[in-house]
Amino acid sequence: MLDGDKIVCESIAILVYICHKANRIDLLGDSMDDQVQIATVNGVLTDLQKPFYEHIYGDKAYEDFKNEAYKSLKFSLSKLNGLLG
Repeated sequence: MLDGDKIVCESIAILVYICHKANRIDLLGDSMDDQVQIATVNGVLTDLQKPFYEHIYGDKAYEDFKNEAYKSLKFSLSKLNGLLG
């Protein structure tokens, strides 16, 4: 993302930048605990994407991908469920 002379190139950094630019830092969490929770959930969601990117850009057979993705998905969803309650 280019905003004048400012270049921001990571998706999460872009979201943080936009929140600050719009004077809506409340969207980043009202407290340190909220911000840590949001960052943790974002990390879990990023983990969910990994097996799919590996399948799309890698050379794994579909059955191998399916088995690994299922294990990863089950683990990540369990973590997410624990975080969100």
